[in-house]
Amino acid sequence: MKKPKYFRKDTGIKSLNIQGKEFFSSLGNSYNSVYVAVNEGYKNEFFFTLPIEYGYGSDYRERVVAALISMGVVSSTQAYMNITCKDKFV
Repeated sequence: MKKPKYFRKDTGIKSLNIQGKEFFSSLGNSYNSVYVAVNEGYKNEFFFTLPIEYGYGSDYRERVVAALISMGVVSSTQAYMNITCKDKFV
């Protein structure tokens, strides 16, 4: 993934909105897709989606962390230390 054009590391991530959807195939396999909004409402906001991929449970969160690391937005140490969020359904 490509690094967002206007993201500045020194400002950090102020908000992170992750919306994961889980799908099931007719054979019972589980797939997920993800929409991510980073710093929504701030000058350096950006959005991205991760396409449908095989996975179940909290796999979508790990995919988001991997994407943020590959874009250079967070370091691997930061990301894995802060992946303690819980699922919230509204």
